[in-house]
Amino acid sequence: MNKNSRRLTIYVTLVSLLTVLSVGFRTAACLTSLDIEYGYFNEKAFINTAGILLFGAILVAFSFAVAGQKISLRPSFCSPATFVPTGIVGAALLFFAARLFKEVGVIFKQNNGFLNLRNMQGASSQIVLFATALICALGALLSILHFFLNAFITEAKTELRAYFAIATVITLSAYAAYLYFAGGTSINAPNKITDQMAYLFSALFFLYEARISLGRERWRGYCVFGLAAAACAAYSSIPSLILYFEKGTLLSKSLEETVLTLSLFIFITARVVMTITLRDTEKNGKIAVIEDRAEQIRRAASDTERRYDERYAIQLTIDDMIPDGEMPHAAEDYEPSDEFVFPDEEELSTVFVTDDDGDDDDGQMELVPDVFKLSGEEGEDDDGGEDDGTED
Repeated sequence: MNKNSRRLTIYVTLVSLLTVLSVGFRTAACLTSLDIEYGYFNEKAFINTAGILLFGAILVAFSFAVAGQKISLRPSFCSPATFVPTGIVGAALLFFAARLFKEVGVIFKQNNGFLNLRNMQGASSQIVLFATALICALGALLSILHFFLNAFITEAKTELRAYFAIATVITLSAYAAYLYFAGGTSINAPNKITDQMAYLFSALFFLYEARISLGRERWRGYCVFGLAAAACAAYSSIPSLILYFEKGTLLSKSLEETVLTLSLFIFITARVVMTITLRDTEKNGKIAVIEDRAEQIRRAASDTERRYDERYAIQLTIDDMIPDGEMPHAAEDYEPSDEFVFPDEEELSTVFVTDDDGDDDDGQMELVPDVFKLSGEEGEDDDGGEDDGTED
């Protein structure tokens, strides 16, 4: 849960209620007063009421940009609320791409490979129609990879998924342009405008999905366009499917488009509802205070322990380093003695000296005998050798 969970729940409920009512009135209008050939409604009461309710749902969705708090959430791509809708959209995109490639072939064949466009009126619109259909067909294949990565990569931030999400945005936007240039109904036909709005709002929603994969999410905009896109997608697809199963009549360009629109509604709704359960990355105020207090206590305890160790640390003295019995511990421990033992000649003639060069041979001392002579003569050894004649 997060700071916006309660408010977002209220908004989802209100938008859902208005969407259900608008879908109901549009379905009634399609079943009772729709002119199938031209795409207009003979009676305006139901369809106008449906339009007002849809506009109210979109207006409520946009008000969340002001009512919602600016927060930072932890995105999730590893729940059934993502896997199941992702699979539905991926399957719908596969059939949608196949349908578009068929439309590309039909347009190319009708224009004889574009060889006779110079003699045709509206040649530029045919070129644009062919180009947008081809872009949508190729983009739909890339969008399938986007939704595959959406389920395969569970990490929140990954640029690879963001790149393919941009392909989904381009595909949905290009399809809105394709519907504008496609024939069959007039440009300002209500059903065509409804489908265009559904795909444009869906494209904006997936733009915010791409921002999540880049780590630059904007959750208020995500929820705003998610609620608006879900409302428009439901308003477009559900009455069309009911009319198709009831009378066998298509309101949209194709059945594949209607199924894709419905799958987008399911996916977007699931993602927005899942936002309610996401956790806030910012710490709760009370928890932050408790953690700060615990850190202060830890630092104080560490400082007290350090000062205690310094004050009461065990220090070694010279008495501790000398074994007992080898040396008296104080001057008063010495007892005077009348006996004095003079060291013998061998003891006096042995000293520790260093080398002539001042080095100590890596700490090794050299024993040099015969330095001191008891006889006082340097040149005469103990065995009677002669000296140089100098008296001591």
